[in-house]
Amino acid sequence: MKSTILLPLTGITLLLFLGFQSFPKTLPPVDFQLSENAVVPATDFQVPEGFIVEEVFGNDVVGSVVAITFDNQGRMVIAKEFGEIIVMIPGQDESYESRLVSDQIINSQGIVYDGPDLLVTAVGPEGVGLYRVVDENGDGTGERVELIESVNRRIEDHGPHAPIWGPDGKLYWIHANVSAIYDEPAPLSPVRKYHDASLLLRGGGFGGGFYRLPEGSVYRNDIANHVPAEVSKNQSDWELYVMGLRNAYDFSFNLIGELFTWDSDHEPDLEMPWFRHTYSYHLQPGAEYGYREGAAVHPEYYFDNAPTLEDLGRGSPTGISTYLSYNYPEKYWDGMLFADWSRGRILLSQMTKDGATYSPESETFVFGAPLNVTDLDIGPDGNMYFTLGGRGTNGGVYRVVYTGNDSKQSPVVNNRIDEVLAMNQPRSSFSRQKAVDIKEELGETAWQNELSSVARNQQEDTERRIRAVELSEVFGPGLSEEVLISLTDDALWEVRATATYYLGMKSSDNVRQTLAKLLHDDDAFVQRRAAEALMRTGLQPSVEAPLSPVEDIFPLLASEDDALRFAGRILLRTVNPNRWRESALSLTDYPLVTETLLAYVQTIGNHQEMYSFNRILNRQLELLKDNPTDEQLLDLVRLLQYTMTKDMGVRNFPVIDSGSRVMGGVIYVPGEGWFHSDQTNPDGTMGSAFSTVINLYSEVGRSLLDRFPSDDWRLNREISRVFAYLQTQEALDQILAELSNEQDRKQQIHYIDMAVRFEDGWTDESIEQVTEWFTNAARNGPGGGAIASMRSDFLNNIPDQQALIASARIEEVQSQESVSFEAGQDLTEEQVESLIFNPQALHGDPSGGVLAYYKAACASCHTMGPIGIHYGPDLTDIGQRFTREDLVRSIVYPSENIADQFLGVNITRNNGSTVTGAILDENNQRIILQIPGGGEMNIPISEIESREVSGESTMPEGLLGILSNQEMRDLILFLMEGTSAVPDSVFQEFLQE
Repeated sequence: MKSTILLPLTGITLLLFLGFQSFPKTLPPVDFQLSENAVVPATDFQVPEGFIVEEVFGNDVVGSVVAITFDNQGRMVIAKEFGEIIVMIPGQDESYESRLVSDQIINSQGIVYDGPDLLVTAVGPEGVGLYRVVDENGDGTGERVELIESVNRRIEDHGPHAPIWGPDGKLYWIHANVSAIYDEPAPLSPVRKYHDASLLLRGGGFGGGFYRLPEGSVYRNDIANHVPAEVSKNQSDWELYVMGLRNAYDFSFNLIGELFTWDSDHEPDLEMPWFRHTYSYHLQPGAEYGYREGAAVHPEYYFDNAPTLEDLGRGSPTGISTYLSYNYPEKYWDGMLFADWSRGRILLSQMTKDGATYSPESETFVFGAPLNVTDLDIGPDGNMYFTLGGRGTNGGVYRVVYTGNDSKQSPVVNNRIDEVLAMNQPRSSFSRQKAVDIKEELGETAWQNELSSVARNQQEDTERRIRAVELSEVFGPGLSEEVLISLTDDALWEVRATATYYLGMKSSDNVRQTLAKLLHDDDAFVQRRAAEALMRTGLQPSVEAPLSPVEDIFPLLASEDDALRFAGRILLRTVNPNRWRESALSLTDYPLVTETLLAYVQTIGNHQEMYSFNRILNRQLELLKDNPTDEQLLDLVRLLQYTMTKDMGVRNFPVIDSGSRVMGGVIYVPGEGWFHSDQTNPDGTMGSAFSTVINLYSEVGRSLLDRFPSDDWRLNREISRVFAYLQTQEALDQILAELSNEQDRKQQIHYIDMAVRFEDGWTDESIEQVTEWFTNAARNGPGGGAIASMRSDFLNNIPDQQALIASARIEEVQSQESVSFEAGQDLTEEQVESLIFNPQALHGDPSGGVLAYYKAACASCHTMGPIGIHYGPDLTDIGQRFTREDLVRSIVYPSENIADQFLGVNITRNNGSTVTGAILDENNQRIILQIPGGGEMNIPISEIESREVSGESTMPEGLLGILSNQEMRDLILFLMEGTSAVPDSVFQEFLQE
C-alpha cells in the first residue's frame, strides 16, 4: 500500500464525512493527497461470519494511534502516540487531508467533541490537563486553547484518560491510579466518606511499601458551568463519581444511561495472592471498587466494595464503546465493545438486566495476532472503527463492516422528531450536534411539546420514550417535575427508572418524597436508581430526609441483590445516624446487620469518636459469639477489619455490653461503673477498680481461633489477617501449620505474609520452617518486591543471631540462582531485518524455541505460560499484541520503548560504584534492587549518594547474540505462536529440571 491513501466518499462513507456538517461547508484550500487504492480488506483478523475488517488508514499513513473519535461534523479524528491530533478532512474526489487540530496540544490520552470544540486530555500550554481547543469556524483547526482542569500527574499509562458525555449532559472523566485533580472534589459528590480501609499494608510492584498511590477514579462536571482551573480555591466543582479502580482507560454508557468500564490487572503481582484479573464493572454512582497499591488491594469478595460484573481473565483494557447503531444484527444492540491491547481481542459483552444491575455474557468479536488495539468508536455510518498502536508498535485505523442481511431494523422516520429519536450513537458528538440543529429548526416550544408527548404516550416504543426524556433534559428545557413524577407510575420499569434518574437532578420536597416512595418499587433497578437519585438531590445528614431509614432503607440492605444493598448503604450514610443507629445495633439478621453496622462505621470519625468504636466493636464481638455461618462470618470479619482501621489503634477497649451508655470520653460498664478506656495496668489488664474487665481485642482473637482454619479459603485469609493485626500469639503456630498443609502457592504466600508480621512468639522450629520457605522461594520463585518485604519483616522480628544465620542461608541460594547474562555480539541491522522479513526465518521449531528461551536467559525474568520467573512483563500472549517486527526490535533494542512500570533506576553509591535495576522494596533504612537476571541487591540508604530514573531498560542488550541463527528463528516463532504450539511434555522437561 502506498504512503498516502484514498478514502472513498460514496455510500455510507460519504455519510460519514459529509452528512453531519452543521458549520460552514466552505473550507480553506487544502493540499489533497491521492492514491490508487481506497479502503482495502484486512485479512489478518478473525471476525464472526458475515463481518469483514477493512483497513482505512495504514501504518504508513497514520503510524501508531492511541485514540479515535468523530467530531460534530462526523469527521474522523485521531490522536497519534506521543504526537499530535489530526482531523481527516474529506474532499469531493475520493481524497482527504489530514489536518492538525492544534500545534499546542500533544500526547493525548482521550478525545471528545463539544460542538466544534475538541475536549482533550493531553499536554498543553499549561501542563497536563483537560483542555478545550476552540474551533470558531468549524474547519477542524482550533484558534485557541483553554485549560479546563489541571491534573497532578504526567501523561502516562496510569495517568488521566478519556472524557465522555453522560446521559445528564455532563462530562465524565476517567483517571488511573496515579492521577487526580489538584483540589478536593465537590462536597456532595457521589463518593463521600471515602476511607482506605486496608487493615494491613504491604508494598508490591514498583515503589515498595511506602509508595502509596491514589486509586483510579471517575469525575463528573457540568462543563457549561465549569469554574476555570485558575479560579478554583481548594474545592473543585468536579464531583467524584466512583473510586477504587486501577487503570481503566475508557468507559461508556448504555442506552438507559448506566456506566460501564473494564479495568486492568497488575501484571507484576501475577504470582501474589492479592492479584486480580481484569473485571468489567457496572459503575454505580458513589461506588468504590477496592484497588489499592501492593498487597492492600481489596479482593472482590469484600462486601464494602461495589460488586464486580465479570472476570475477563488477563488483559490490558483500552477503548470501550456501546453499540447503538443499526448496521449490525440485533445481538449487538446496546452491547459493550471492549478492546484488549495485550490479548489481541475486541470483546462483545451483552448486558442482560438482572435485578438492580446486569448479568454479562462476553464473546470475542475481533481477534488478531497481533491486534494491538488502542481505542474504538462507532462512526456515523454505523460501523465500529478501531485503532492500532501503543508502545511504539505499528498502527493504523480499521473498520468492521457487516455484509449479512439480518441487520437490526432501523426505526421508521417520518419527521424531524422521529429522526432525532432514531439517531445512531445518541451521545456522540455528531448526534449531539444533530439534536441541537433539529431543536433550533423546530423551535423550543415545538421541540419540547413533541418530546413530552412521546415520553408520556404509553403506546409509544419504549426506546423512543426514554430517548425523548433524555433529549429534553440534556438539550433543554427539560420536563417539568409534574411530568417526571407522573412517569414514575408508568407500567414499564425502563420509563420509571428514566424518570427517577432525572428527578435526582432536582431538589424539591415533592421530588424527595416521590423518590422515597420509589425505594419500595417492584423493580430492584428502579429501587437502586431511587436511592442514587435521593443522594443526588443533595441529601445529607444535616438535611431532614422525608423518609424513615428503618422502614424505607433497611429493606434495601436486607436484599439478596448486591448492587441494591450497596446503593442502599450509601443512601443510609446520608441520613442522620441518630435516626437509625440504635435500630442497627439491635439487628441480628444477615446481611442487614453487617450492612447497617458498616454504614454506621463509615459515618463516624476517628479519634474524636473512639468510644463509639468501642461500642460497635463490642456488638460485632457479640455477633461473632453467636456462631454465624462461614458466609456470614466472612462479611462479619471484614466488618471487624474495617472498624479496626478507623479506631486510631486503640487496643485496650474493654468487653462490655453493646448497650452500655457512652458519654463523652467515659464508658459505663453495667455492674462496674464509669471509667476511661485508658485506665489500664502495665500488663494490659484494666485498672484495679475494673480488674474483671476483659480486653476486647484479645477476646476477638480468641473467638476467631475457634473458626480457623475453615473450609473456605477466603475466610482463612481474612481471619489470619486479623490474627496478624491483633498479634494473636496462639495463632502463629496455627498459621504455620496451615502453611505446611497448603498446596496452593498463592495461599502459601498469604500465610507467610501474615506469619512474618508477628513480632513475638517465634520458636526455633517456626524460624526454621519460614527460613526454609524463603530459601525455596529464592530457588524456585516467586520473587519480587513483596516477597523481599516479607523476608525483611521476618528477619527483623526474629532474634538477631538467628536472623544472621537465616539471611546468610537465603542469600547463598540467591547468589547461586542469579543468572549472569552472557551477552553475545550485537546483531547487525541486516541480521535484524533478516529475522523480521526473510521468509526462511518463518521456518523454525517452537519446541526448540523453548530451549532458546532458557539459553538467552529470557526465563530468568519473564513468564511464558508455565515457564519462567515473573520479574518483567509476562510474554504468554505477546504474539497477539506485537507484530514480528515489533517483537524482534523489542528484544534486540529493549530501550526503544519501555513501559513506565519497568523503568530502571541508576543508584550511585558513596564509593563511586553504580548499579542499575528496578526497585523491589524500600524504606528509610534500605533499598532492595532487582538486578537483571533475577538477582537482588540490598543497599543501605546510608551508602547511597544519588539515584535517578534510568532512560534505559533493565533488560540487557545482546541476548540474541549468543544464539545460533536457527535458535533465534525458533525463539521468535515460539514467542509469536505461543505455548499452544509446543507439546506439554516439552515444558514438563524444563519444569522438572
